[in-house]
Amino acid sequence: MKRYFFLALSLCLFVGCQKESTDTVQSIQLPITIKEGFGPFYPSFGILSPELPDTPIWGKLACPLKGKPANWSRLTQTKVWLDAHQLVYQNVKAGKVALADYQFLQREWKWTPDTTQLSATPIKCFVYIIKGFDESQGKWAVLMDTNNDLDFSNETPVYPEPIPLEPIPDKLANTRLIQYEIYREGKVVESRVPLVVGILKGDFVYGLPQHAVATIRHGNKAYDVCITSGAGRPSFESTQLCLPSSIRSSGKADPQQVVQPGEVIAIGGVLYVNRGVDPFHNWLTLETTDAAAVTASHSLQVGQPFKPFASREVSTGQLISLDNLRGKYVYIDFWGTWCRGCVEQLPGLKTVYESVDKKQVAFLGIACKNTPAQVRQFARARHLTWPQIVSDDTNKLADRYQVNSFPTSILLDKKGIIIARNLHGDELQKKLRELTRPN
Repeated sequence: MKRYFFLALSLCLFVGCQKESTDTVQSIQLPITIKEGFGPFYPSFGILSPELPDTPIWGKLACPLKGKPANWSRLTQTKVWLDAHQLVYQNVKAGKVALADYQFLQREWKWTPDTTQLSATPIKCFVYIIKGFDESQGKWAVLMDTNNDLDFSNETPVYPEPIPLEPIPDKLANTRLIQYEIYREGKVVESRVPLVVGILKGDFVYGLPQHAVATIRHGNKAYDVCITSGAGRPSFESTQLCLPSSIRSSGKADPQQVVQPGEVIAIGGVLYVNRGVDPFHNWLTLETTDAAAVTASHSLQVGQPFKPFASREVSTGQLISLDNLRGKYVYIDFWGTWCRGCVEQLPGLKTVYESVDKKQVAFLGIACKNTPAQVRQFARARHLTWPQIVSDDTNKLADRYQVNSFPTSILLDKKGIIIARNLHGDELQKKLRELTRPN
């Protein structure tokens, strides 16, 4: 599948003793409040990919479903993970996921399980969706298991509609509230999450239109922080933040100012590292830092210097050094041949690359979870003419720059400072034209 409560006394003590200097790292936990709608964030959607019973790991986790419509053809079922970590752990305890697979997933997800915050007893941390062609209506339809009982006989069909773009509305038609369970502070708690199904660029997709808000105080002033889960799940596996000041007239935050996990957000004159939402306690953790620590990190945040590296190009063997590209704008794309989104954006990148002045602009691909042979073959077949290197166990570029989602791209200025990220196609071409336009 393609995607509370903190003691007031403690909070007051933290704010009261907080100084502009952050010689001593301090951590603060802020209770979060869940809000309906995507809020100021551009939503992420998952494709309704069929659950495949013959896959090595996930096939063992398929559940038998009741009440499938008799008058629907071409039926498929999708298991939407609402908490991937909990789903894996409870199936390890149930003996459905082997220890070797469990260890593989920990490495793949860069996940160190805290088993004190996971339920060994199975909970409803997923929900099923059925898709099929309703022969009586002559169109595609879906059923969502809103009460999470694995029985669709009491559910009402939804006929997916195209999702409007630019911008995607905060709330969408055909949204349903789904019952599920979370493990919070040692107890299984019933909860609900909005789920919507629609059609996006020809694919049947689902989304979870909700976000969260936390408030931090400095002296007499309160600052709101808007929060979303980059993974598109209510478990906040990848917490993204923004401030109201970054929200445009469209109601959406400037994507260049959205703060990723491990990046820095400035609030009330203090720099904080985004340490993510802890769903077990239902709070956001922020950690104080200073400008020197940020500059010394391998951050991909806009405004930070990109730490240079040197590695061999997969086809020529030539050593590529970022230091040698100073004086040019450099577009760096972390991608993989296995990544559908990465491959889909390649034609647009080719168009941009062919149009730029190579004396002013350089492109560099960093293929992740691929071998050099795979990248060489793919680049030849797709006629990719810009240099490609591989993130491997030696250079560990993906780990070094903490790249966990693909594609991820950054644009450097002539001094190696990150000036934009995740630009593709027309947006990238427009930006490069602005930068290279004669004065």
